[in-house]
Amino acid sequence: MYPENDFSGILIYGRSSNGWDRTCPNGIEDHRTVYDMRNMEIQSKRRMYYRFIKGVVGNFYPIDEWYNYIAISNITKIVFCDKGNPSEELWDKQYDYLKPILEKEIQILSPKVVVFIIGSNIRSGYESPIYDLYPCIKDKSALIDKQIWGKYDSKNGEKYLTTTTYEIGKRLFIFTDRPDSKQGKPYINNHINTLVNVIKYNSEM
Repeated sequence: MYPENDFSGILIYGRSSNGWDRTCPNGIEDHRTVYDMRNMEIQSKRRMYYRFIKGVVGNFYPIDEWYNYIAISNITKIVFCDKGNPSEELWDKQYDYLKPILEKEIQILSPKVVVFIIGSNIRSGYESPIYDLYPCIKDKSALIDKQIWGKYDSKNGEKYLTTTTYEIGKRLFIFTDRPDSKQGKPYINNHINTLVNVIKYNSEM
């Protein structure tokens, strides 16, 4: 199960929920449905996002119950049930709360490794609350590693898919591009191996 000791375990952040349970996105009428972590195993066969997480986590914890050994959250906390991405208005209304919630989640769960699967160039600014909490990530003064694991052609020339790692205190903060993007899907194995090697090299998991 998720480690109870301080500075241990892996905490993973996405952008927004995009439907935790797509078979029942609105939960039941009294809104007390508890998400069953076993659904992640089912989703790993359907969605590249969970396949990627399983591929990484399975290198550090038992592969048959990998979903029980991580904590997972999202930068945004209030989203629509359908599609699960906040509008600009909804983003603005919750923004001031995102930094303190992020801070409290990391404090309580006390992971050794925090992985932000939000991309390196997010047009909607999902990285902004993280930068507010950790300015040394924004100015790159805490940067300890950068890996390129894929590339693609764009209108502005060749672009690279990257994983960047920062160290603050005893904790690693890893930013990585989305495995479920059109550009990222062909590189899924490279992506998994890159993240695994980065964690192994920079921490004592």
